[in-house]
Amino acid sequence: MKRLEWVELRFCSTRSVLLKELLAQPSVSTVLVEQLPDASLRDKLSKVVHEGTSIPTVFSPNLERCLDQGMRLVRLEVLDPGLLNEDFGQRLFAGLEELRLSMRHYPVSFSWLSALSSTHSSLKEVWLIDDNRQYFRRHTPIFIYSFIEESQRQDLSKNYIIKRVGLCRGTGQCSQDWCVMSLTIFTTFASTSLLEILALISTSFPKLKTLTLDLDSHKATYDVDDLACVLARCSSLRVLYLHKVFKRLRFGSRICVRPVRCVDRTSVL
Repeated sequence: MKRLEWVELRFCSTRSVLLKELLAQPSVSTVLVEQLPDASLRDKLSKVVHEGTSIPTVFSPNLERCLDQGMRLVRLEVLDPGLLNEDFGQRLFAGLEELRLSMRHYPVSFSWLSALSSTHSSLKEVWLIDDNRQYFRRHTPIFIYSFIEESQRQDLSKNYIIKRVGLCRGTGQCSQDWCVMSLTIFTTFASTSLLEILALISTSFPKLKTLTLDLDSHKATYDVDDLACVLARCSSLRVLYLHKVFKRLRFGSRICVRPVRCVDRTSVL
């Protein structure tokens, strides 16, 4: 194994004997694992990269030990981020690239994000995930405040439900410098304002790269060119996920649809 550099331990135990032998190989720089290394392993874990783990707000002793021994953590999911305080911003997670927050009942202050950002230059994405579709109805994070405020002013807030918000870094380190780069939105059954909602999205989130649009509960129909025109205002949009959208489109008598702007590396799924 003189030239072995990268090892992936998928669907197998990270028992100390196997992992210790791999870490002892001089040529091996990275061992990617799905499970935390066995507690009996006392070696340095700087070569170990954990793909991701979930925590409530209290870290398990085994996770603490692995982090103290130098293990890198690519993705961290916090199951109840409303209980996080400023102390979380002082934690160190070597190699952290993605933070996933499962939004629950309590509002999340994000007072810790500035400190966490400044000490984790590798952190590229923060996800606010509301699979129960309740959090964003009760609370408004600062990152989408202007969108929510304007949608309420235009009487559009009852027409949609936000499920996921993805953030990427802006130009600075404080929480306000994170901007929306991904959005998952559902329209409600009563909604007939899809074009107005999309127009507001385009002005509220100029760096939006990925949009997931679900019209399963929608009842109105739209001319396909009108939809294309309003989506074209999202100048940074690169990936568009559509669910139950085409049954809400009117194609008219024209055979083809002319693109309203150049398409470069754009996916429509």
